[in-house]
Amino acid sequence: MGIKKQNINLWLRDESRKIPKKYLPILSEIFGGLDERYFQKELDEVDQIEIQQKKIRNELVEYEYEYPDIDSETGEEVIVYGTQVDQEQEFEDKFLEFKKQILMLHKDIDNTLSDMFTDGKIDVSCYSYGSLIEATELLDIYEKLVGILKRNNIHKDTVKKVLKGLINYEGKHWGVYTKDKLSLQISELIKQEEEKYK
Repeated sequence: MGIKKQNINLWLRDESRKIPKKYLPILSEIFGGLDERYFQKELDEVDQIEIQQKKIRNELVEYEYEYPDIDSETGEEVIVYGTQVDQEQEFEDKFLEFKKQILMLHKDIDNTLSDMFTDGKIDVSCYSYGSLIEATELLDIYEKLVGILKRNNIHKDTVKKVLKGLINYEGKHWGVYTKDKLSLQISELIKQEEEKYK
């Protein structure tokens, strides 16, 4: 591949040493078309999952199958051919996507709370009661939503409709709409409530 073993050892030992750009296309090709950015940064959990997904997708096995069927126009028996991906690999990919979404949600929640503080850091040194109160109120909203979902006293579909109502109200500025009756009622109630703050 045109890369000396000693260079590879240096990259592995010294994490601050970046891989020269001329080698990135070679490494990307060796690793099945993996995006070059992964070779230039410290990998977080989301990156690691994306790399696993790339590997699964590159190695995805497709099975050919055939079965007899009746042609709807002629009434004759015909053989239908098709392919299907390995269901175990497909499930593993979807499960990794699920794990990735959880990690990204955690990161979004953390970032939203951090944004309440000076310099975006949740740190006692910021010493701002206003920031702490705002962040605590936001955390309380997250906790209440999680509590509602955990207790399961309200059907998930109803919770989704309520959230769609919020998104629908917000979406009027972005061109996103819903036709669900409950969601529309919630949007209207939010509109009335928001008028009080203007």
